[in-house]
Amino acid sequence: MGIETACLVVNKENGRAKDFMIVGVDNGYCRIYYNAYNQEGQKLLYCLQDEGDRFGGVLCYRCSTDGEPDYSIKYGKDRFEVPQGSSDIELVVRNYLTT
Repeated sequence: MGIETACLVVNKENGRAKDFMIVGVDNGYCRIYYNAYNQEGQKLLYCLQDEGDRFGGVLCYRCSTDGEPDYSIKYGKDRFEVPQGSSDIELVVRNYLTT
């Protein structure tokens, strides 16, 4: 599994800079999908996925065009939009991003 350091253009959400903006929630696979733009203006798909504490907790993946996690990347938690819903994965990711 490779690691990519994302270099992204900043979006704005409620006056705060966010690179990764939520585009979907998949409760079945414990994923929250995010879009982000690279320096060439290409929209890329990422997800935060709960792998469970035994396997590393919440990890960020660059996803293929069909939404499957491809490889993990490094990121800063403050770059992600925080989910506001009440599903299990949204609660886990919100806790992860805000602690």
